[in-house]
Amino acid sequence: MVDTSNFPLLKGTGTANLFNANGDSISMQITEVFPFPTTMPTPPVGSITGTYTILGGTGRFAGATGQFFVQRLSDLAGPTFTGGVIHDGLITLQNAENAQ
Repeated sequence: MVDTSNFPLLKGTGTANLFNANGDSISMQITEVFPFPTTMPTPPVGSITGTYTILGGTGRFAGATGQFFVQRLSDLAGPTFTGGVIHDGLITLQNAENAQ
């Protein structure tokens, strides 16, 4: 494990919407943090941690709330990103009994 406590932090924020096949959507605020290495680690991989906060939605997702956390790996020599892993979170639907 690489100690990232002295690395400069790169931080990004944004919004996103996820849509299902019938057009219902979930809206979210995203904040991601990447402790950028001051020297190239071996192997040249960095970790990006994201917090996704659910702001609401439409259709079956109207009134949705919650938050989940994603960790992705970045090839620092590329840079390319490899898949994300949701490692914790909860999404609550206002009308969960009607969700399918």
